[in-house]
Amino acid sequence: MPLELDLILEYISEDSTFWPDDNYFSKRNALKIRTALGEILGSNPGITIRDVAYRINQCLDWRCEHGRAPTVYIVSKGGSGCHFLGGMLAMLDTHQCIDEVYFPGELLRLASESGPAEANMMIDLVNFLHIGDIGQGARKSAVNLMHLRADTPLSTIEKIDSSSRFILLVRNPISIAISRAFRKDEYRRNTAGFGSKEYTELDDDEYLTLQCETVQQYFQSVLNPVNEVDSITVRYEDLVEDTTAALESVFRHLGIDQEQIDIGDLLNRYRQQNNMSKNHNKEPHPVITARQGRIVHDTLSETCIQLGYQMSW
Repeated sequence: MPLELDLILEYISEDSTFWPDDNYFSKRNALKIRTALGEILGSNPGITIRDVAYRINQCLDWRCEHGRAPTVYIVSKGGSGCHFLGGMLAMLDTHQCIDEVYFPGELLRLASESGPAEANMMIDLVNFLHIGDIGQGARKSAVNLMHLRADTPLSTIEKIDSSSRFILLVRNPISIAISRAFRKDEYRRNTAGFGSKEYTELDDDEYLTLQCETVQQYFQSVLNPVNEVDSITVRYEDLVEDTTAALESVFRHLGIDQEQIDIGDLLNRYRQQNNMSKNHNKEPHPVITARQGRIVHDTLSETCIQLGYQMSW
């Protein structure tokens, strides 16, 4: 049974209903929806927004009826290399990386009050829109780089859509914190531009402390029972050191027939891509002061030990 057309229309064209807050996160997500809709309209001359909603509805219904390709969620903290792994999965003809796409609270509420099939299609709507193809895209798996959020427990997604596949991508917590503190100046500026002036008002030590604390809180959240799902854990360091072996384990978890895949060819095609983020985070760490080293050690030493990482500061 298809979704109500008005729900899809509202989701793809009415920012205020699903992303009403006047903050960076809401505005960023509303912009992503507008961008995805614009790409679909641009590649289908003469089509109206209502036509798009109708075609999306047809695709969602087909995907639900025929057992759609499962959505893949690469769950990580920003700075862990999710674009690296997501980009390589996007080299598969069957998968499309949709970057970071999140679920609005109102849609999750509606899904929780709906029957299983309808709730499943609501979740699929959020991911499928960003595949950007309302034709053959119906046969593709979305690869969502969604970072963990308290308002969207992974178990909630798995309960609504049991076909979901989860990859927990982890990296040395210290490397994540330093990367976020000293390599993401654009994020720091852009967040301030959306009204969070406190980021730019902090000095480097204070900003590093903030990043260390958010990394620590993230890994605490990952271990929360509400985020326990059927998943595979992939270490970023292993992904860089032996990409082929890491991908083989990922493919096994996703149920992908590896006999049909030439990983060497996949990696070559990935390296030749010029239209996607390829932040491998392989540059040497920035030099930090003794005080900053103490901040890192005091905040993240327990987390590193818990995850099996050695302290290097």
